[in-house]
Amino acid sequence: MIKIFDSLLDKLGVEQASAWRTGRNQGRNEGFKKGYVDGHKQGLEDGKLIVELRPGPSQEPGKPKTHPPALFKQWSFEITDDLAQEIRDDFARLLEHQPSVDQWKMILSTTPTTSVIAGAGSGKSTTMVLRLLVLHHYLGIRFESLTVITFTRESKLDFAHKVREVFKLWKYDITKEESLDIVRTFHSRILSFTRSLPGLERAQAFEFLDLKNEDDEKAGSMFQVKLKPEQLTLMNECLEQHLYVADRA
Repeated sequence: MIKIFDSLLDKLGVEQASAWRTGRNQGRNEGFKKGYVDGHKQGLEDGKLIVELRPGPSQEPGKPKTHPPALFKQWSFEITDDLAQEIRDDFARLLEHQPSVDQWKMILSTTPTTSVIAGAGSGKSTTMVLRLLVLHHYLGIRFESLTVITFTRESKLDFAHKVREVFKLWKYDITKEESLDIVRTFHSRILSFTRSLPGLERAQAFEFLDLKNEDDEKAGSMFQVKLKPEQLTLMNECLEQHLYVADRA
């Protein structure tokens, strides 16, 4: 009935309030959509991060500038081409298996800060032993200045054995104790640093704390949950004499 009435009013040319409202709402919706699209596009353009790359200052000739302090000094090992060839010839004569191309890069590296990343079974330990051989036998670095850090006591013993076997081919009769002075675990090396400080000559590692005066690198793990009586006593003293007393005060 309403549609028939609206049609009649349209034929007579009479303006309808309902049609005006419909047109207004439709126009508003279309305008809102267009404005949102245009505004969104403009916002993306205005919000873009522009990165401008500029060349740095030109290098001017003159005296060398002072380098900032660094952890390692700028120096290198004197591995000349003739020495490198001598090492290769000796390896070919005395070793059953020859290093790969990548292993040679590590063995003959002239920098003391060489970093090598390799997976399991890639020959890291053997390459490290050959690197030690080059440092000691061909470059004259004393054993006292060489240290190999490993993770576990078992890997330490295995690596020390490889050191003795390889160095024996070059007529070095290294004892087990001497090889174990070269190859250390993290715990042992840090403990030796600590004991070099005044007043800490008899310091003990908490992981292996006990009353027995044995080898510093006892079998064990820092993740072992069960504590020894000596460790429990130390923990209780810390709790009672420091934490509890301080909190109560």
